[in-house]
Amino acid sequence: MRVKARFFGPLAAKSGEEVEVELPENVRLADAVESIFKQLGLGQLNLQQGEALRGFIAVLINGKAFDRDAPVKDGDEISFYPPVSGGCLRQPSGDLERAP
Repeated sequence: MRVKARFFGPLAAKSGEEVEVELPENVRLADAVESIFKQLGLGQLNLQQGEALRGFIAVLINGKAFDRDAPVKDGDEISFYPPVSGGCLRQPSGDLERAP
């Protein structure tokens, strides 16, 4: 089956913003993510280990958050979002400074 993988932030620079990939039928999200990263040469991203990725990357199916055991279907879109950055930094003086 074919799914669309969408990447944002630094991952988009490495893989492109949108890529179609082939996955086996009846695949779970964790296995799909591992396969996508392997096929695109992005290294290893293993959702099998539970919540280890929380805060590092958000993985959505068709724009919604799902458990790692969620089924992936033909034509689904799997999106990979890096953590949000920016905001303010608190200086030792207690003053706020805008983050770069």
